[in-house]
Amino acid sequence: MDDDVLDAFGSLLPEGDYLPLLLRVEPRLVVPGQEGDYFSSEQVATWGIDHFWGLPEHPRTPYYRTFETAVDDSAHLYEFVVPMVPPSWNERERVEEYAEQLARGAMPTAVAVSTLDLCRPAVSTESTDEYEHWGLTHFSSTVITSWRRQQRLDVPRNFCRSWP
Repeated sequence: MDDDVLDAFGSLLPEGDYLPLLLRVEPRLVVPGQEGDYFSSEQVATWGIDHFWGLPEHPRTPYYRTFETAVDDSAHLYEFVVPMVPPSWNERERVEEYAEQLARGAMPTAVAVSTLDLCRPAVSTESTDEYEHWGLTHFSSTVITSWRRQQRLDVPRNFCRSWP
């Protein structure tokens, strides 16, 4: 990794401990409520649907999933890429320019600040998935769609920790 890039972006972050990583991802677009939606499948399998609304949580916009794996016998990792602007802010010409560059084999680099949320049921539930969920979310200003996590934490049902 380039020290100048780390210094430039590191100076923008609050003081704290960070782990710089260079990752290669192939994000796949997910539309809420459709196939592959974490909030309609994995999250519902563990916590069920929202008791007030009777529906799964909804991120309110498409988002990207990149990687998921079992961490151990009791935990799963789910990785998301979350752009920082809504899709309506995209300039069509700029998106087409990026698409052309990708078609020619370009491999762009994005800088993102990530958080790791560890969530698990606080009490035994009737869920089909009792795993702790590790949600690694990369917040980036250079990807095409947007999602801002607005999930309500229901303390009696789950326990969450978050690290930047």
